[in-house]
Amino acid sequence: MRFAQARSSAVISVDAVINGNITDLKTPEEGQLARLEVKTGEQISQGNPLFTVTNDRNSQLPLQEITSRINQYRSDLNRAQGRLDRQIALQDNLAVDDDRQQDLEVAAFDQQVDQMDADLRGAEARQKMAQLNVDRISQLHREGAIPTASLDNARVELEQRQSEVQSLNSKRKTLNVNREAANQGLSLSKTRSNYDPRIRLQEAQTQIADARSEVVTLQQRLTSAEAELATAKKDLQKKQTVIVKAPSSGVVWKLSAQEGKYLQRGESIGQIADCNQRWSMPWSMKTPSNPCKLVYLRKSPSMVPMT
Repeated sequence: MRFAQARSSAVISVDAVINGNITDLKTPEEGQLARLEVKTGEQISQGNPLFTVTNDRNSQLPLQEITSRINQYRSDLNRAQGRLDRQIALQDNLAVDDDRQQDLEVAAFDQQVDQMDADLRGAEARQKMAQLNVDRISQLHREGAIPTASLDNARVELEQRQSEVQSLNSKRKTLNVNREAANQGLSLSKTRSNYDPRIRLQEAQTQIADARSEVVTLQQRLTSAEAELATAKKDLQKKQTVIVKAPSSGVVWKLSAQEGKYLQRGESIGQIADCNQRWSMPWSMKTPSNPCKLVYLRKSPSMVPMT
C-alpha cells in the first residue's frame, strides 16, 4: 500500500520563490493514530519516524485456524508415535519368538534325524541278515537240500530289505536338508501360517515402515504449520502497530490528523515539502539553510501555488 504521494509545487515567500515536491502521507493500515512524532514546520530527514498507527482489533482468525491445525497435527503425531512404539515392541517380542521357534524346529529335526538313523541301522541289519540267508540257501540249493521256492523267497526278502534301506536313506537326506534350512531360518517342508512368528514378524516390519512414514509426514506438517504461525504472528503484529517513516527529507508542511483519531486505510495524515530548489527575489539575496522553514518563520508569506 502506498502511503506517500509526491507532486511538484511552488510557493512565493516574502523574499523568494521556492520550488519543491509535496508528498502526501497516508496511513497504510486502518487504526488509531497513537503517536505523532513531528510537528508542523519541523525539518526531518529521510527515514525519520513520523507517526504510529495501532489497531488491536485486527482479526486473529488466521492465527486461531493455524493454531487449531497445529494442535490437530500434534495429536495425530502423538497417536502415530504411540502406534510406532507398540509395533516396535511387538517386533522385539516376535523376534524372540522367532528365535525360539527356530531353535524348536532345529531340535525337532535333530530328533527326527536321530530316529531315522536308528531306523536305518535296523534296516541295514535286516538287509545284512537277508543277504546271509540268501547266501546260505543258495549253497543248500546247489547241494539239492532246499527247493528252488525257498531260494526265491529268500531273494524276495533281500530285495525288500534293500528297498527299505534305500527309502530310509532318501528320507534321511531330506531331513538333513530341512534341518539345514531350519538352521538358516528357512522352511522347506511346510508352508508357514499367519500364526508363525516369522510371518508375523514380517508383517510387523511392514507396519513399522508405514508407521514411521506417517510420523515423518506429520512431523513435516507440524514444522510447516509452526513456521506458518510464526509468519502470521509477525504479519499481525505489523498490522497492529505500524510506524510510518519519512519517505524523503524535507519539512512537515501540513498535519491533518491528531493523536487518538481513528484512521481508515489510505486516509491522509499530512504532507512533507521538499524545498531544496530556491531562487532568491531581487529584494532578498540571502539564502537560508532551510527555505521551507522560512515560509513559516515569516509572518505574511504568500503560499499561492505557481504553475
